Amino acid sequence: MDLHAFNRLSLLCIVCVSLVRGGQGFGLNWGLQATHPLPPNIVVKLLKNNGFDKVKLFEADHDALKALGNSGIQVMVGIPNELLVPLSSSVQSAVDWVTQNVSSFISHYGVDIRYVAVGNEPFLKTYGDTYLNTTLPALENVQAALIKAGLGRKVKATVPLNADVYQSANGLPSGGDYRSDIYDLMISITKFLNTNDAPLIVNIYPFLSLYDDPNFPIDYAFFDGSSNSDLVDGSITYTNDFEANYDTLISALEKHGFGSMPVIVGEVGWPSDGNINANAGFAQRFNQGLINWILQGKGTPKRPTLPDIYIFSLIDEDAKSIQPGYFERHWGIFYFDGSIKYQLDMGYNRSLVPAKGVKYLATRWCVMSPQASVSDPNWANSIAYACSYADCTSLGNGSSCGALDAAGNASYAFNMYYQTMNQTAGSCGFSGLAMTTTSNPSRGGCRFEIQIDVVVDHEKTTSGGSRTGFSPKLRKSSMVPIVIMMAAAVAWLIVIHQVTLRLTIMSTSSLRYGIAPVIKTSYFKNGIRPIPGAQKAMFCTLSVVMSRQNAIKDHTIEWIEEHYPGLFREIHFGNHFALDGVSRPKSDICRCMGAKVLIVDNPRYAIDCAPFVLVETISLQVRKNYVAFAQLNKPEIALLFFIVFLFHGGEE
Repeated sequence: MDLHAFNRLSLLCIVCVSLVRGGQGFGLNWGLQATHPLPPNIVVKLLKNNGFDKVKLFEADHDALKALGNSGIQVMVGIPNELLVPLSSSVQSAVDWVTQNVSSFISHYGVDIRYVAVGNEPFLKTYGDTYLNTTLPALENVQAALIKAGLGRKVKATVPLNADVYQSANGLPSGGDYRSDIYDLMISITKFLNTNDAPLIVNIYPFLSLYDDPNFPIDYAFFDGSSNSDLVDGSITYTNDFEANYDTLISALEKHGFGSMPVIVGEVGWPSDGNINANAGFAQRFNQGLINWILQGKGTPKRPTLPDIYIFSLIDEDAKSIQPGYFERHWGIFYFDGSIKYQLDMGYNRSLVPAKGVKYLATRWCVMSPQASVSDPNWANSIAYACSYADCTSLGNGSSCGALDAAGNASYAFNMYYQTMNQTAGSCGFSGLAMTTTSNPSRGGCRFEIQIDVVVDHEKTTSGGSRTGFSPKLRKSSMVPIVIMMAAAVAWLIVIHQVTLRLTIMSTSSLRYGIAPVIKTSYFKNGIRPIPGAQKAMFCTLSVVMSRQNAIKDHTIEWIEEHYPGLFREIHFGNHFALDGVSRPKSDICRCMGAKVLIVDNPRYAIDCAPFVLVETISLQVRKNYVAFAQLNKPEIALLFFIVFLFHGGEE
């Protein structure tokens, strides 16, 4: 029986919830990879209202950390794999990271950080030897940095590992030992963790055992399976995959003298959509069985003490990679907006409660027009286009919307695109194939969503009104000028694509280190050329605010002056993601400049600037102040610029 087929890719920006020993509290994963993320303050309330008191972030998302301050929720903050190289090569880099992402949030915001997770499943077989030489040195440097910061006793550094780091020669838990290709490395890591009183973290996924092996007994994946699938190992009988997998690790630890070493289950859960075995019924069955098992507090046959367990996950994430499978976007026990998928008995007469205070876009959907035909030559390409920018994973075979007819498939795809694009004008066209409707097209278990209004100020908006960032008057009266501005923005953003060297999108933390080697290349210094005709598209006076670092300030200014002499009134550098120096928020720079008209490549920057642009200036000078979001959906590129358009009293 295959007990270790658990390959899966690393996940960014996820919060894990631990169920406390004795059933005193519960918790869930909080994933941030969404096009319309729930505001952090609402997520923290959702966690607390459901009794979740431990949380794990896969990266140091500052907004999430601030929201967790003084919340009573214990935090494990993660470091993405992309940072293992710089953190392994320099203790100072680790000191800087700890200062910025741990110490400051403990002292300034009252965040109860208990663990730093260095990397995430770095030894997955699919990664090869990518992180073999950097994980342990990075772990050592981060622990040293914690000690230097005076946090060595309170905060422990550890490494979340996939269950494929151990194996069993005889297929039984008692035969567990470390994988041969990382045998010595795993022993070294285990010794280091033991020396520093840190736990070992393992991620266990019975669902993936079933997903990877069509002959895997379904009942054995659950906690309430039949006896026909039991696994007998000597005097021990295992009734489920989770316990057998966990005890395989315990056997490996015992073989090397670490039988009492604390172990944390970093991830365990079941997806509710995207695969024939990923459905709400199975997800409810597994997660309820897991919760019941934890409430019993009995542990496993080889380790009777109940471990801390972090359930995966809190909410669905529509922007996660689907390379492992369509199910990757559906692990949440709540939907993307914090509404309940299926009910769970949390014990102590508690059941799940949904998120409160969530603001949505208008009650409107985009569907295939009754006059349109599936034989239209634009039909197939329109669906493909919609699904290339939006989440259509629920249309897969065996998924919740997999039984729709051709017209239903088109309607679902069109609506997902429409919602992802914030229901903007023109996003429900598709060559005349689509139309908007106020009648909910959901059918059976197939949900046609209305997205969260990410521009709404969830703290200040009352039931008496909605703050969307655009006044109703502005939406209608300024459509043509907005289009003109967008054209200019896109022309400049094309140049930005060249400037940013097609950087792979990385987490906020990893950008700080991922940029460093790029700016040293000869191509960065001499090979970047502007797109032909881009200069001619600039018809208005501009200022630029960049995320770029001070280290490349002189080179950047020289490049701009060479190719765009005299075009920009002001050029500012935020020094974001830099290895040294002080960074400055773009909102602060724009406020000091008196910026009133913004074209943005990142909604988060727009939200940061909203208090002094989207409200004040629109209400006072509707004719001259326009806001547009120029977001080029190119997943292989990280746009590092925030462009500020300053119109100086010109006519519309």
